[in-house]
Amino acid sequence: MNICDLVNETAALRDIKIIDFHSISETGSVDEVVFNELMGGHWDRNKSQIADGGDGRPPRGDNFGLPIDNYEKERADIKLYFAANAVKSVLKTPEDELYAAIGVRFLNSMGKKLDNYEIGLPQDYRLQILKRIGTQVELFQGRHITWYQPPETMEGGFVFRTDFGEIVRKPIPHRSGIKSYGEVFQKGFNRENTDYAPLWKFVFMRDAQDFPYIGSSKNKGLSVEEFTRISRENFLYIINPRALNTIDLEKSPEAQYDRFVEAISRGEVSHDFKPPMFEPENALKRQKEITFVGNIDPRDIKGCFRISIIETGGLKKPQIVSEFIENPNYLRSHWELPGPYRM
Repeated sequence: MNICDLVNETAALRDIKIIDFHSISETGSVDEVVFNELMGGHWDRNKSQIADGGDGRPPRGDNFGLPIDNYEKERADIKLYFAANAVKSVLKTPEDELYAAIGVRFLNSMGKKLDNYEIGLPQDYRLQILKRIGTQVELFQGRHITWYQPPETMEGGFVFRTDFGEIVRKPIPHRSGIKSYGEVFQKGFNRENTDYAPLWKFVFMRDAQDFPYIGSSKNKGLSVEEFTRISRENFLYIINPRALNTIDLEKSPEAQYDRFVEAISRGEVSHDFKPPMFEPENALKRQKEITFVGNIDPRDIKGCFRISIIETGGLKKPQIVSEFIENPNYLRSHWELPGPYRM
């Protein structure tokens, strides 16, 4: 079986399987198992690129001689909603086109359509997002994860991150300390390692190795309280997760504490290893973590607040000590109010 069998419907599957996605849009997330049904098959984890394409060539059939769904509707939608020069500048190979088409189908599974998805953003950036979505679908082929679907509202449409994720007890080359906000506004947050890693490892062993994940939280108060306790100075970043490269760890079976316990029983983790958190079995519920895959684009970072440890009445607490610092590179979504973010 090749990898397109994992995302493409065969003619037979396409005729017999109908999936209702109203319940998905109500829950605010898409379970990967259900999403794989949408994409029409099972993933082959041993292949790392769109099957049998090579050199940017998408495949034309599967191992059973059945025609592969070549995403004709999604390809047609891309041509309909994007200017030809934008498509040409971003989707330079047939493989790029296929990944973007996969991205369109993923977008549809979230209850979104090209005619109402981030319509105020430049077309080339929207196409880049779609292409990245296609590659992340491949990365998480068949995994038990739940993609996060952010609401398009000022109250719940953002997630929050400090530079805690850049400071670890064990040195990792590209995590050399807190970055200045100017550098983050220019470069965003990026992970050099793009290989898949189990989410339970990221949650409970994140100091042990590098991962392709970047943490954030839906709880801005928690981001201030918990993630600044190791540093006297920090920044709280306000991030728009519209690129849809985000996983809801609390709802993802693969990230749960029982997976970590199972790994210990299998001998994959030493019995002496202690997760670097209080009450690890309740960590996901407490942290409300939303994890980005691969990168956070600087154009999705609305801005930040400076945080510092303030001593009051003998107690030291992290507090916001600045006005909102706007990111000049941020591209405002059509559903946002103009002006600075207000805590």
